[in-house]
Amino acid sequence: MDLFGCMNVKGRSGTKSQSVKFFILGEEFNDDAKKVEVYKKSIDLIKHGSPRGVITPIFVTYCSRFSRMIVCYPYFDESLSDWLKRYKGGSSNLPYEIRIMIRNLLAAIEHQDINRLEDISPIVCVKSKRDNTMEVKVILLPVQSEQSSKAKWRTSFSSLLRKNMHQTWLEDKDFEAFLLMLESNEYTLENLMGHPVLQDGDSNGRLILDCFRETLTPAQHKELEEKLNVQKYDGGDWRLRLQGKTPLENMSKRSTAYPGHDFLWFARKTVAHFNENDAKFKNATVNRVPAANVIKDLYPGFISDLYKLSLEPQYLNRALG
Repeated sequence: MDLFGCMNVKGRSGTKSQSVKFFILGEEFNDDAKKVEVYKKSIDLIKHGSPRGVITPIFVTYCSRFSRMIVCYPYFDESLSDWLKRYKGGSSNLPYEIRIMIRNLLAAIEHQDINRLEDISPIVCVKSKRDNTMEVKVILLPVQSEQSSKAKWRTSFSSLLRKNMHQTWLEDKDFEAFLLMLESNEYTLENLMGHPVLQDGDSNGRLILDCFRETLTPAQHKELEEKLNVQKYDGGDWRLRLQGKTPLENMSKRSTAYPGHDFLWFARKTVAHFNENDAKFKNATVNRVPAANVIKDLYPGFISDLYKLSLEPQYLNRALG
């Protein structure tokens, strides 16, 4: 399928116009039976509408000039692959646009059959006319394909991300934990959308506060220690990573009052102080970056393991009860 071009199309009244883009389908769709399939699929996509993060056709027709079927879509600015080539961010954390893209695609899968998830070409970028922000969306093609099993779309989506995301993101232990969760049939779409790599600092802060409380029972503390071994994230003294971050160093020294779970106490208290104390503490501690994100960056993998623990019904019910 090739991009044909874009143009403004005026409505019947002549007072409104809409920017659109056309795609030319391959010769294999010139067969009468294939044409019928394309028409039926297009009508089905148009009828169901476009969930957030998805672009569906406006219309489809046969163009005698090109002797091909063409499909008309709302205008988009560029392909995701081109945007990724221009992206200059150096952080290992996923940028906002990519987090929203993944969440929107996962949400759309609940409502429509999205094929070719392993192919990045139908994923495009659309700029908002209101505030010039960019949103990543997937184009749904009116092309019949084999129905994918749940396991198939999971592995194909994971393959797309592994092949096309920046290497700095792929090297992040928490993003790898998300991809492994995506590839597993053990977790629901809701579980995937709630993963910390797709959340903001406030949501991850609430996760830390919910899972570690001063009122936890000895049994809960034992379970935390078994599932969240700080040696796994640091390989040594976790306090060494706080050197030069004075407010965090001071917080860590006070955690010795909680032997056996001092790192978890430190994580909770840091988030709580960030939420409750004045701007001076926030600025001095993390340069206005949410405390949960700082902890995530200092101790890769910790926030993902904590999230998996929160999904265990028995632990969550006891912790939040």
